[in-house]
Amino acid sequence: MNFVKHRILVLLAVVFLCTVFLGEPVVSAQEESGGAESFFDELPSEAYDLAAKQDAALEAYDAIVSQFGMSPTGVPDYPDFWAGEYIDDDNRLVVLVTSLEALQKSPYYAVIENNPVVVVREVAHSYKELVELRQVAAELAEKGIIAVSSYVDVIRNRFIIGISEADLTRHAATLEALSQQYPIIFEAEQAGIALAATSTTGSLQAEETSHTSKSSPILLIVAGCLAVVAAGIFVYARQKKANTVYSSTSKGSIN
Repeated sequence: MNFVKHRILVLLAVVFLCTVFLGEPVVSAQEESGGAESFFDELPSEAYDLAAKQDAALEAYDAIVSQFGMSPTGVPDYPDFWAGEYIDDDNRLVVLVTSLEALQKSPYYAVIENNPVVVVREVAHSYKELVELRQVAAELAEKGIIAVSSYVDVIRNRFIIGISEADLTRHAATLEALSQQYPIIFEAEQAGIALAATSTTGSLQAEETSHTSKSSPILLIVAGCLAVVAAGIFVYARQKKANTVYSSTSKGSIN
């Protein structure tokens, strides 16, 4: 009987310690943070202004692009004078066109006109024109040059083709001639760059995982406590069964 009482007291002590240990971090975290409201109250008003400005720029973007419709390939069907758009460092929507006159005659100009978060820039090449240069990237293989990557850079208003440093050096004259003929920029790109990007993505995912699993020590503690309790119950049941068997055996031998 004393053994059973001892086991029960040990289990109660373990549960009590787990409850105290798990309760403290929650209280201390709340005390240290000072509450969510105090954190946001300390944010400068400029942060709210920038966020509101960016929201307004994105709304303008949606209002414009939603009028384009979709092409068979699933991308916006840009007008012939459209060269792209992006959000600049000041959280403004920068619209790139090849003709200001064509823009002013378009239905999209109603969103852009007198909009403080929209800036218009006139450039030389439309988005459709630059996208068509993918054919040039495909034809490089016939010259013994492998295009590692290709994409439209709307900010520079150029079509970018990434090739190896070896090809960049070996075929410098050919690439220079193509750059003069088309709005193309050839940039050195190694396979290691793609691997580095993959590695960076992996590390970011690992970092996100570490952030989301900060509560895992608490879960481990809870699991440990439950394991201890389960083990105690198992030992108690085994002991009780042993005592019962011992008692029955003893009675049988006495009789």
